[in-house]
Amino acid sequence: MLTFQRSFQDNAWVKGVAGLSKQLDKQLKEIGLEKIDAKPGALFNPEFHQAVQFDESTDGDKEVIAEELRAGYTLNGSVIRDAMVKVARQ
Repeated sequence: MLTFQRSFQDNAWVKGVAGLSKQLDKQLKEIGLEKIDAKPGALFNPEFHQAVQFDESTDGDKEVIAEELRAGYTLNGSVIRDAMVKVARQ
């Protein structure tokens, strides 16, 4: 059985790709393009999120994001693509 000597965190290639991703995000932010927050637990906002699934088994009075299905983006504060999400109650 093969075992990995180094974890992904120690892999130079993985670190390089992660660094490129951070640089790209920084450059895009400088021109006004930002990713919409659609992390699990964030409040659902129909202005930024498109609910394509709803978890019927949950109960509560707040609608929160259970899962991000597709990233959404704003350009200079205007939505150019909403985030597709699964919503649950909490």
